[in-house]
Amino acid sequence: MRAFTLIEILIAFAIVSILLGIGMVSLRSFQAQADIHRGTQEVLSVLRLAQNKTVASEDARSYGVFFDEVGNFTLFQGSSYETRTISFDIMYQLPSSVAFSSISLGEGKEVVFSRVTGGAIPGGFFSLQSRTRPLLQETITISEAGVLSVGGSEDDLNESRLIDSRHMHIPYQGREITLTENIVLRFINNELNEIIEEIPVGDNLANGQVFWEGVVDVGG
Repeated sequence: MRAFTLIEILIAFAIVSILLGIGMVSLRSFQAQADIHRGTQEVLSVLRLAQNKTVASEDARSYGVFFDEVGNFTLFQGSSYETRTISFDIMYQLPSSVAFSSISLGEGKEVVFSRVTGGAIPGGFFSLQSRTRPLLQETITISEAGVLSVGGSEDDLNESRLIDSRHMHIPYQGREITLTENIVLRFINNELNEIIEEIPVGDNLANGQVFWEGVVDVGG
């Protein structure tokens, strides 16, 4: 029966230590990538939430998201972060190993979405960067048309998209609507001219509700 020598034991410990070190480095790298991916998906989710709330005209307001370089981001109600309704603020935080970097959103650190169209004011981009692995990062691009993408470039900022039609549900309370009335839709085109569409109630009434669908051309 042969025993191990001290040198053999030390060599074995050295090999095990090297393998454990390599494993730990790989594990940390994997964890950093996972944190960035998780943070990116959460930021995209909040951006889409703000965009959907705006397009749906929830409380007849616009919604946006404010970012800071510490790693916090806030869903807010209002046309800007400075003039927002503070009581509405919903705050989120990136994983502790991730921070925002290279924020390029006009002159500020926020994006607000346009009602009806869902366009972004302003378009721009920013990155999520690992605190422990600075070379690991993901870039989120927001085009002026409101398109959100991961890994985009500045060339994507002005891309156009087809804006889909949407249902608008408008509750009406307070008095009865007469058949001789019109529902008036008012739009403002790019030249700041008013486009008016009148919907006769009497011609579009069914089962006690007004049902109307059509196309209104507002500057294309």
